[in-house]
Amino acid sequence: MSQRERRQNPYPWTWEPAALVTAVLALVVVVGLQAGRSLANGLSVGTWQVAPTETWVATAPGLLAGHAAAGLVPVPDPVASPALLWVVTGLVELVLLANAIYGVRWGWNRGNPWRPRGFADPADIDRILGLHRLRRTAHLIRPDLHGVTPPATQQSAQQADEQVTQESR
Repeated sequence: MSQRERRQNPYPWTWEPAALVTAVLALVVVVGLQAGRSLANGLSVGTWQVAPTETWVATAPGLLAGHAAAGLVPVPDPVASPALLWVVTGLVELVLLANAIYGVRWGWNRGNPWRPRGFADPADIDRILGLHRLRRTAHLIRPDLHGVTPPATQQSAQQADEQVTQESR
């Protein structure tokens, strides 16, 4: 019987993961479009302006068509060219997508239902079984070798040896 068979989740995933992925991707696209437009306008014209958040979804088609002034109030007279808008928006989208992928990977490694549980990481292993701990507890593990004072049996044997040597003199 494998680890996975022993730890089955009785509640199967249905539509929730797909809805979460879709919502996160939509959010990344909308935020990336707005940030890319603001950055493109800031680089080309020097006007750093962000559209009101309630118009972000409505202005996305205009931004994809290359209109850098879509949804901006007041509308700036010079705006970034469509080519610069697409390049900067594409770079911003790539950065945001890479961060989203990293976040999903981190979350999957953290809460994956099929990952093995109960394994210690190398730092825990070193703390529990490492050389430093062995040296620190050596007097408990081998008191005959590393004790502060010799055990009582060794003391009595040493005293008996001393008495024998004194009597033989």
